Amino acid sequence: MLDEKQLANVHAHKQTVQTISRELATDPKKREQFLADPAGFLKKAGVPFQGKIELSERDQQILKLVADPEISAIYNSGNLPQLAQ
Repeated sequence: MLDEKQLANVHAHKQTVQTISRELATDPKKREQFLADPAGFLKKAGVPFQGKIELSERDQQILKLVADPEISAIYNSGNLPQLAQ
């Protein structure tokens, strides 16, 4: 969990965080690097971060799910019933 100072720091680097988010969704190599060491990945990308980020198995699966091109296409089509399946 982020404390107030860390949250403010992430907010101060909002543009970088948005870029990282897009990269994680589109670049499998960067996604694997992030999953291996989230805090280190953020630091390397220019978002100073103190501490460790522990992603649960569910967190990791969600990240992989949103990066799935088929899921993205369904989402972009607006077909929510199909997406729910």
